[in-house]
Amino acid sequence: MKLTQFLLLGTVSVTLLCHCGGSEKQAEAPRDHLSESLETLTGAHTRVVWCQHETKGEADPFAIGEKLILRGLDTRDGKGDRQLLSTTANYSRPLLSSDGEVIVFTDKAMQREGEMKHYEPAIYRTDWVGSEPKRLTEGYAVDCWRDPATNIEWVYAVEDLASGKGLALVAKRLVRFPLNAPQQKEVMYDETQLSPDNIQLSRSGTQASGMAPWPRSGVLAMDGLGPAFTDRGFGCWTSAAPDESGLMWVFDGSHREVVVYAEDGKETWRLKINGAPGMKDSEVYHPRWSNHARFIAVTGPYRKTYKSKPGSVINQGGATAEVFVGRLSPDAREIDGWVQITRSKRGDAYPDVWIAGGEKANLLTDQHKAEVPCEPAS
Repeated sequence: MKLTQFLLLGTVSVTLLCHCGGSEKQAEAPRDHLSESLETLTGAHTRVVWCQHETKGEADPFAIGEKLILRGLDTRDGKGDRQLLSTTANYSRPLLSSDGEVIVFTDKAMQREGEMKHYEPAIYRTDWVGSEPKRLTEGYAVDCWRDPATNIEWVYAVEDLASGKGLALVAKRLVRFPLNAPQQKEVMYDETQLSPDNIQLSRSGTQASGMAPWPRSGVLAMDGLGPAFTDRGFGCWTSAAPDESGLMWVFDGSHREVVVYAEDGKETWRLKINGAPGMKDSEVYHPRWSNHARFIAVTGPYRKTYKSKPGSVINQGGATAEVFVGRLSPDAREIDGWVQITRSKRGDAYPDVWIAGGEKANLLTDQHKAEVPCEPAS
């Protein structure tokens, strides 16, 4: 079903609406067990969005179909893990704005012609009360970033997705536009083709993680200084720390660890991201840094079944994949805590996490010796 004729999910008291994004007035503390557990980990008001297959036992780990549900968890609304929009559609890569109020997603509008897949993606916005999605512009959204100098909220997106037989997406250019003025586009990078998983910006917006294209992973320069792309090797699902540590990672081929690179690229280390209770060292997917430098999201476990073929099992199902939020140690050398967000057995995918105060958090690195702020839960 295409993105038309949406119904509001649930009822909302008009006196509780917030002017900034249509979300309800928040409680002072979590009111359900899952939200309490998550805030115990993060220490602050937290929101998570993701997409999920509508049918139990099935999955769409690459979010290309139209039988997806948009789901979310707001630790302060008392509703727990819930469906945000009442209609199934293609909710590819839902993203949270810098203030956590707006949800941006893409309808890939994929059409098959034999073995070929064609895409005509469009970007939409909605909110936490299930407002009818508003079409912003064409393209595939990859990140939201607020300019600290101007306070403008920018949406970064790739354009002109190439048709192909495979599952990996390739685009011609990276652009950005103000969330509230999508017609004002700027081209940010067009020197090579790009893959969208993941293009994520540093806090200053001067650099981003990216692939040019997959499997060439590295750093995109957004300030026009130095090389436009710095290669960090082969891999996928790059992600950049949302502070000024300059750290970025490349997901390895085993889908169990990421290789973390220091800003100069000379120091590297391996970070295990499949150690949450219940993962049992299985493959994981969709790794993404949150807006807080200490926290990441990932899905898993992806397990072999009697029908599985040799090699990776990511594209052979994924119904066992759930959403997890992990807490990094201050030096990003290990993950010291986990919370499992979903237990749906419906193939949850593409999580994004927002944590209050995350825009002030820093990793404890050689370049940044500041303490890691983490607001206490109310």
